[in-house]
Amino acid sequence: MKGKEYGDERRQATDNDLNIGDTVLVQQPEQNKLSTTLLANLHIVVHVARHGGRVIVRSPEGVDYKRHVTQVKLLVPDPEPV
Repeated sequence: MKGKEYGDERRQATDNDLNIGDTVLVQQPEQNKLSTTLLANLHIVVHVARHGGRVIVRSPEGVDYKRHVTQVKLLVPDPEPV
């Protein structure tokens, strides 16, 4: 276990914090150097794998995509103004 702890610390590994129902942005393939890295439309997390990094997200059109957790970014809602 010492080797795993050392490796995780060196790689700055963190636990997956995605849950079913979270809103995420999905990474798109790079088309050119001026294109954005994330798609503009929001996706909903449908399934999170227990082992490995697989996530299934659903687009607004109802299409399911299988992606790795490194290709999705959790969208944190803005806090309520006081």
